[in-house]
Amino acid sequence: MRLKSYSLLLLLLLQTVFSFSQTTIKGKVLDAETGIPLPFVNIIFNEKGYGFTSGLDGDFKLTTTEDIKWLKVSYLGYQTKIVTINPENISKPIKIALSKTSYQIGEVVVKPGINPAHRIIIAAYNNRDKNNPEKLNSFKYTSYNKLYFTIDKLIAKKLKEVNTDTVKNLDSLAINLEKLKQQQHLMMFETVSNREFKAPSNNHEEIIASRVSGLKDPFVAFLATQFQSFSFYPELITLADKAYLNPISAGSTRKYLFILEDTIFTPENDTLFVISFRPHKNRNFEGLQGQLTINSKGYAIQSVIAEPSSPERGMISIKIQQRYERFNDNTWFPVELNTDLIIVPPNSDLRNKKTGTEYKMEILGVGKSYLKNIEINPVINNRNFSHVEASFDPKAGERNSKYWNLYRKDSLTAKELKTYRVIDSLGEKEHLDRMMQLMQSLMTGRIPIGYINLNINQLFGYNQHEGYRLGLGLETSQKVSKYFKIGGYTAYGFKDKVYKYGGFTEVTFDRKNELVLGYNYKNDVRESGAYSFGGEASLFSGSDFYRMITLKKLDGIEEHRVGFGFRFLKSFKLNVSFARQGNDLISGYHYRATNTIDTIKGFVQSEFLATLRFAPGEKFMETPQGIIPLNTDFPIIYINYIKGLTLMNGEFEYDKIEARIDKSYRWRVLGKTSISLDAGQVFGKVPLSLMYFGRANYLELSVESSHCFGAMRMNEFVSDRFVNIFLK
Repeated sequence: MRLKSYSLLLLLLLQTVFSFSQTTIKGKVLDAETGIPLPFVNIIFNEKGYGFTSGLDGDFKLTTTEDIKWLKVSYLGYQTKIVTINPENISKPIKIALSKTSYQIGEVVVKPGINPAHRIIIAAYNNRDKNNPEKLNSFKYTSYNKLYFTIDKLIAKKLKEVNTDTVKNLDSLAINLEKLKQQQHLMMFETVSNREFKAPSNNHEEIIASRVSGLKDPFVAFLATQFQSFSFYPELITLADKAYLNPISAGSTRKYLFILEDTIFTPENDTLFVISFRPHKNRNFEGLQGQLTINSKGYAIQSVIAEPSSPERGMISIKIQQRYERFNDNTWFPVELNTDLIIVPPNSDLRNKKTGTEYKMEILGVGKSYLKNIEINPVINNRNFSHVEASFDPKAGERNSKYWNLYRKDSLTAKELKTYRVIDSLGEKEHLDRMMQLMQSLMTGRIPIGYINLNINQLFGYNQHEGYRLGLGLETSQKVSKYFKIGGYTAYGFKDKVYKYGGFTEVTFDRKNELVLGYNYKNDVRESGAYSFGGEASLFSGSDFYRMITLKKLDGIEEHRVGFGFRFLKSFKLNVSFARQGNDLISGYHYRATNTIDTIKGFVQSEFLATLRFAPGEKFMETPQGIIPLNTDFPIIYINYIKGLTLMNGEFEYDKIEARIDKSYRWRVLGKTSISLDAGQVFGKVPLSLMYFGRANYLELSVESSHCFGAMRMNEFVSDRFVNIFLK
């Protein structure tokens, strides 16, 4: 007992001595003008040159056995600052404000020998597969994402000195906007998601919590936080849906200028290389500029700040920051991601020509993502993955404060709480959810009106045969049922003076796998000698809608069709249908059988149609509105097989095979190339309307359309077989 007591006393004494021998200092680095935290600031302490970098929010914490005498704080684009540490205030958090400098990477004198930064960049490139988190066998994490928009500044510019009431009013507006900026943000988004990844490309992210100020739709918050690539290792870095060449890529030392700005030695005996980068002058590619911190442990990225080197003139400019930590002593993984957006709203200039005073408003968007519960190479079942890459928990938009606080890094500030309170009440008063639903409806072509959807694609149309076409299309909405739908339409052509109409009903058995059974009826017109691979031409489908304007030769059709569609093996989608059609050859292309004089001006036809779509690697998002395609880097293949039958008084027996291959390729420096190949052949004797006219799109004033020849006249060529190649 006495020995145990002495041992316990000794341990307590050692712990006390050890605790007294350590010094801990905390603080935050801020922009002196705006007060915004600065991420990844380089901080060196004392004479030995040991150092570290601040976090995404400018915060830092240093624990050492040495007495800390001073901190040397440096950051690209800011003046270096030395902060003396006094023993009496070491226990209090330190705020360090840095002032901007007019630093730019200017002319560089090239001296004999290799650029010291090149050795480090090449080593980072050679190790990028080992350090790239998406090259791991598997991983899991939970992420908390927050994005807010606030008034950044109201820039005043006096073109000439005139004192008038107008100037005073604009000055008053600037003061009011500054007060608003201090009290609340303009908009806030928050999401929490769980992500699982398994090599080579299995990925799934579930949004388990979502909140938007003024709105209830969780889908909006998810989209608002998707502005940058998950890591900085892909050869092309995506920022706001645009690709830029990574400075850590093959041959990048010939395309980018790298400067070794600083070298920091960590207490763990690693070296941090701080390297600035920008494209060489007169280089024609989409490049980035910013700062990399490379850790000598595996030559991995520890932090990066990047933005486009030549920002486009437009509404939005973007800047990103990422920070990585080492797991299992040799695996690096992102833990913090930040996005800064500068938005100049259209028509935001407030200018008075008489006074010569101009104001321009800028909005700042700040997005932060924090990754936690990170697991490296866990065992994950393949059944966890499907063609759906992102999905929403049905309760994502209903989480309470207690649930949110489990994931937030810090509690919401008074300004953030007021943003939710004010904008939520404003959203309810101004029916912002309805406005957002309207915007989504415009993209899908459906506007919900209670239990009915208005099909806006049926409202208006124009072609050379019908002239102006006005119509009305209605169908039941999801308020009636998510699994059953019934609808119809009617339309009138002012040139052909004919009414058209149709109706449909469909039952969805499985939304995720798009398992649908349906029946359609229509009494309408269709293009003579055309082929299609599915999809509805709409105001927002772009090229297909524009091509409809050029159509001249249309035939009347009365059709009954029963169809069945489903998705299988992740990448395949099959639609099969049987139809009976009555065809009226109003196009003027009548049919004359062999050894007869009479021509057929109409015929009845029965057909079986199977359409297969194969999109390897294509991913989808499952939203409350349905399945939305995301992207695929592989070719997309379409195949139609049509069998003409003599069943139910069908007059022609034939076979048709049609195919399309679409592929887009993004080059490292040359932009994007799209190639499409269409082919088809009909086997058997059929009327001209069942053959193929050239895919034309010529008008005196043409609008570019995909899968079309802009110099070819409508109905200029006809054939029973074709191959078309389109390159863009």
